[in-house]
Amino acid sequence: MPLALLRDNINIFYISRYSPNPKSSQTIVLIHGAGGNHLSMIPLWDYIKKNHGDSFNMVVFDLPFHFRSMGDQTPEDFVHGKENYCEIINALLEKMQCGTSGIVLIGHSMGAQICLKFASMFPKKTAKVLMIAGCYKTGITDRFIKSLEKSFEKTISLFLSDAYGSRDENIIGKALADIKRSTPKSVINDFKFVRDFTGINKIVSKINLNNLFFDIAYTENDRIIDADCVRELGGMIDKARLTKVDSKNHMDIILKDIMLSGEIDNFLLT
Repeated sequence: MPLALLRDNINIFYISRYSPNPKSSQTIVLIHGAGGNHLSMIPLWDYIKKNHGDSFNMVVFDLPFHFRSMGDQTPEDFVHGKENYCEIINALLEKMQCGTSGIVLIGHSMGAQICLKFASMFPKKTAKVLMIAGCYKTGITDRFIKSLEKSFEKTISLFLSDAYGSRDENIIGKALADIKRSTPKSVINDFKFVRDFTGINKIVSKINLNNLFFDIAYTENDRIIDADCVRELGGMIDKARLTKVDSKNHMDIILKDIMLSGEIDNFLLT
């Protein structure tokens, strides 16, 4: 169902599910990556719903200007990146009256960066965090951004071939069709946002000050996120657990629920 957030006149599309005891249950928030949408997180949603649905409230959504989440503004007006994303996620949860028992964040790729930022901005509301195939540094360059602005479809297709570890035209075609559900400008904004992640030491300090637990899942086969960055981040966060997943690429880690099933169980029961 769409939800109007009056703060920025943006309609956020979301799907929610409540436990039998919603007021006393923590709320799992699933956050998709750059250029993605709620569909990217549905395999994880389905697994959690089936195996843990009675214990948690759940919500998955499209970030502003992605797929079904639109409003009076345009992506050109939305320039403050992850901070604005976090503020709107917080507003969505407040509208849903979620969060009194704690927010459990699960984010993939850019969504993992948003988890980092949200936990530092709203530490008292955050219960714990699962970051999947994400870190505070990426390989996105000015050259890549300029190429996106000049030739979006060609450049994003090359990026997707890396993310999916495939040159198969059918796989890339389906992935391209999905990412094009959002406007090119919103996708370009995302890549600018993940490239310009700053203030990591201050963010980690707030996380450590509030004793927040982070579970960080990654794969050595990721062509988008450097495993060394993940290990570095794990060393910075006091209560961090690193889990290496046997995934073929950046996307399979969330698209095939079997990849993360054990890790999700461990995380939610920790």
